[in-house]
Amino acid sequence: MHSIFWFRTRQWVLSRVLHLTEHKKQTLLAAPDAVLLLPALFRKRRISRILLVTTPGFVRRGTLTSLLDGCKKENISVTIFSEIAPDPQIESVEQGFRLYQQIQAQAILAIGGGSVLDAAKLIGARVCCPKKTVPAMRGLLKVRRKLPPLFAVPTTAGTGSEATAAAGQPDTAEVPSSQTVSTGNHTNTPSMTSV
Repeated sequence: MHSIFWFRTRQWVLSRVLHLTEHKKQTLLAAPDAVLLLPALFRKRRISRILLVTTPGFVRRGTLTSLLDGCKKENISVTIFSEIAPDPQIESVEQGFRLYQQIQAQAILAIGGGSVLDAAKLIGARVCCPKKTVPAMRGLLKVRRKLPPLFAVPTTAGTGSEATAAAGQPDTAEVPSSQTVSTGNHTNTPSMTSV
């Protein structure tokens, strides 16, 4: 009974406090083949280097070919990071973070399910907080800086990762239990979601 009271009180207080924080207005791009509209949008926003976070299956099946061709036509450099497994581990996030820095990316494009979208948000959190480890970011209001532009193309329904500031990170030796990284100002919410 005590724990229910504690969680309800915490939920009520946070709902009041979060209204005082900065909220990012998310854009929804909903159209047939909406993903093919992204290269022109990147050009319009003057984004010329992108880290594409996805799974090996999307690369192997050739699903991304039309998008990559469109980016090439717009002179947008796309580097694919596909080392994302279901329930991505911290090492995958760290690899993505290092690749983002190496290519000097200006934005992150995530195409996939909840694991891919969560990994992309964690990579973005590492970009804006390079001195903090993923375990140090777990919990509420730990990431307060603005993340790089994040574009989400969800390919599964139900996770809600494309619409929330939180990113799940599963059990590992470094983190004792499944944890959530959440920002204080909703800057971890994707800039745009394409469906």
